[in-house]
Amino acid sequence: MIWQADPYALALVVLAVVSITVTVWAWRRCRVATAARSGLSVPSQRDADADRQREDALTRLLELSRTLVTNRDIDSALAQAVNLAVEVVPAADRSTLQWLDSDGKTLRTAAFSDSKGVHYDPPSFQPGVGIAGHALASQAIINVPDVLADERFVPGPAPLHFRSLLVAPLIVRDRALGTISLSSKQVSAFSSTDETLTSLMADQIATALENAYAFAVSKQAEEALHRSTERLKILHEIDQSILAARLPETVAIAAIGRIRRLIPCQRALVTVAVGEREVKLLAAQTSGDFGTTIDPLIYGGLLAEETLRSGWVHGAEDLGSLARRSRLQETLYEAGIRSYVVIPLYIQQQLVGTLNLESQDARAFTPDHIAIATEVAALLAVAIRQARLFEQAQQEIADRIQAEEALRQYTAELEAQNAELNAFAHTVAHDLKNPLATLIGYAQLLEHSMSKLSEETRQEALEAIVHNGLKMGTIVDELLLLASVRAKTDVELHPLNMERIVTEARGRLLHLIEETEGTIIVADSWPTALGHAPWVEAVWANYISNALKYGGHPPRAELGATEQEDGWVRFWVRDNGPGLTPEQQAHLFTPFERLHQLRVSGHGLGLSIVQRIVHRLGGEVGVESNVGDSGGSTFYFTLPGLSASPSPEEAAHMANKGSRTF
Repeated sequence: MIWQADPYALALVVLAVVSITVTVWAWRRCRVATAARSGLSVPSQRDADADRQREDALTRLLELSRTLVTNRDIDSALAQAVNLAVEVVPAADRSTLQWLDSDGKTLRTAAFSDSKGVHYDPPSFQPGVGIAGHALASQAIINVPDVLADERFVPGPAPLHFRSLLVAPLIVRDRALGTISLSSKQVSAFSSTDETLTSLMADQIATALENAYAFAVSKQAEEALHRSTERLKILHEIDQSILAARLPETVAIAAIGRIRRLIPCQRALVTVAVGEREVKLLAAQTSGDFGTTIDPLIYGGLLAEETLRSGWVHGAEDLGSLARRSRLQETLYEAGIRSYVVIPLYIQQQLVGTLNLESQDARAFTPDHIAIATEVAALLAVAIRQARLFEQAQQEIADRIQAEEALRQYTAELEAQNAELNAFAHTVAHDLKNPLATLIGYAQLLEHSMSKLSEETRQEALEAIVHNGLKMGTIVDELLLLASVRAKTDVELHPLNMERIVTEARGRLLHLIEETEGTIIVADSWPTALGHAPWVEAVWANYISNALKYGGHPPRAELGATEQEDGWVRFWVRDNGPGLTPEQQAHLFTPFERLHQLRVSGHGLGLSIVQRIVHRLGGEVGVESNVGDSGGSTFYFTLPGLSASPSPEEAAHMANKGSRTF
């Protein structure tokens, strides 16, 4: 660092050094000239000793001047001044330097020299009081042969250790800085030469102290400017980090990571309130002396502190000096913390959290540190609020997107349902048209020509009317079944009595069994599965009906079940028909919207309803068949057993409802 000394003061010091050097040279020439005029070729021994003493004194004064010129530290300058003063004036036992405070009213002893070295903080005096005060007020040197005989002397409480006193004011540019006092145990110890030396020395000391003080002030200003620049830089970094952050946690981490560069602390953390007396830890940083595990519960009580709720900083300068400590303070003290501050985070007049700084040193936080922490807390509170608003906006956007997606899905479902209903209407119309036309045709025949028809023809017409009426009734039953499947939103699955369900399904088909002379073989026992009994009965009825209609001649249907390794049960109906080609199999379980386009003779509406039912129960449907295979075709459906793992669809329902429902 370059020494920013006062140019005027520096010039005075250089001038004084030059003047002392010239004085020494002139004094020597003067002594030689005096001796020559008096006819003395060699000075006496006494004069020679006196000359050497004066020359040594001037040499030491010159050394003092040079030392003080190069000194930049105010404390070091004080120590050098009082120590070298007794060397410049050998008659002195001790030197004392008194400094005038900035208020101009207190003459404070800054340093003094004796056999024990340099000491600081002795008693203070008032200007104009005592011999030193008079010297300062008059700005003139005072030589007191015996202080006990001088009325200006003010004795102190300590025993008197000197009798003679020589006091010179320290003056720079007509401004009094203080005094330099030399004392001796001897009476009349100081001569006029000592006065001259002391006066010269006082000028050097005053200029050097002024220069050192100016340097100290300049250094302090430079350090303060550096701290301010660093502070603004870090605050700017915090501000930029806050602007870039989108989550409150990220904001907090960015803030405390930089605040520790400005404020010395072993632990810094940010908490936010999640209740009246509960907080959540957003971020924390600790030094190696402290663990990283922090229990946020111990900070919950801070939210009830009246100081924080009023917007004031809370904390303790020295936990060790407290007679009673709160639960939080005791926890911190046991962890090695000795001082801490808590800065409230306010958002719209509401206490939402805290910025906590903790140190293992007592009185670690200065007012400047607290001011910096308060600035950071204000930025942090705004940033957390912005992050919350951003998070809230993101959530609202996500909710809106989800709502729009749900609306699109609902619209798509409605469109699919409308398409399905249209397709179903076409299918029902197609399936009803033929039997209805046949029924009407035979009815009109009987109406217009009944008397002309033979008994056999009339009986054939009546049977056709009954058959097609039953066929139409079956279609209506299927329509009602589909309506119930579509209407039920949640279907609870219960253990099924499959033997009873199969018996009920066979009972519904007695007329078809008699008509086709079919044979139905039922398994002796059934594994327990979960389902909805009325729907499962409709599935069995459809499968058995198809086996009777499109099986062999006469038809033969075998009913059974197979337990699978995954816990599901596969129920099946095996007929003795001619089998189905792969193309025909692909068109069997056709969605309603394609049913009127792709039809397999005798199959379609019923199997599509079967597929809808089994899917609603979480299972699968299918067929296994080969053309020409003597084994016919096997139609099957699966249901969950008691120990079955849920299917993906069932798992989703269970997650939403907490039970096995569809």
